[in-house]
Amino acid sequence: MKKNIKSITITRNDYVVRNITDEELAVKGHLSQYTEFDIEGRPVKEINYDTEGRFEEMHQYGYDPEGHLVTDSYFPEEELEAETTRYDYNSEGLVSSSSKRYLDGSVDTTRYYYDPRGKLEKKVTISDDGEPDEEEFFSQEEEVIAETSSDPAGNEMNVTRNDNGQIILEERITPDGTVISRVERMYDEEGKPLETVVFIDGQGQRISRHYILHYGYSYYPGITEQTGLPLQNK
Repeated sequence: MKKNIKSITITRNDYVVRNITDEELAVKGHLSQYTEFDIEGRPVKEINYDTEGRFEEMHQYGYDPEGHLVTDSYFPEEELEAETTRYDYNSEGLVSSSSKRYLDGSVDTTRYYYDPRGKLEKKVTISDDGEPDEEEFFSQEEEVIAETSSDPAGNEMNVTRNDNGQIILEERITPDGTVISRVERMYDEEGKPLETVVFIDGQGQRISRHYILHYGYSYYPGITEQTGLPLQNK
C-alpha cells in the first residue's frame, strides 16, 4: 500500500576536524529541514535550520479547493510573517498574476505570459510605485542533461542513474583524476530519498565539506477503502 507522507525531516551530519593538530574527524549532527504535507501530498509548511540547528526561515503554503497554490507566506522569524504572496489563475489553470505584500504594506505585482501551448514565456514584475521592476524571459527548449560533460576549467562531470532514472551519483573530476566533488544519493524501494552523502574538496581555496543528509518520514494513518475497512500502515 502506498502511504501518504505527513512530514519529512532532514538531519545533517557534518564531519569536522576536532582541532588543527588532530586529523580524526568528529560528527556534528543537526536538524536541517522539516517539511509538512497535507493528506493530498501538498507541502503546507517548510522550515529551514542553520548549521547549529536553529530556526532560520519558514514558508507556509495555502491551496484552493482545486488544489492550486494560492498563498505563500514567508517567516524570517517564527512569529514574524514578513512577506505573503498570493496567486491568481486563468481559466486554463495557469498562474495569471501574483502579488507579494511586504511587512511595510507595499505590494509588488507580477504578470505571467504564456505561448499558445501554455508554456511560460515571460514574467513582468511591477513595484508598489507602479514602475516596472523586473522582466524575466523563459526558453521552452527541451533540456537535455548529459551524463558526462565538462566545465570551462576542464573538469569532467559524471552523472549515474538507477533503473528508475533517479540520480544516484554525481562526480566532478579534475584532468589529473582528482575527485573534487561527489554526491551520492540512496533511495528506498519506493523511490523516496533515504540518504545523501556529499563531499566537496576545497582544494585549498575554500573550506572542504563532507556531510550526510538523512531523510526521516512520518505518515498519515491508513486511508479507508470503499469497503469501509481501514487500511493499516505496514
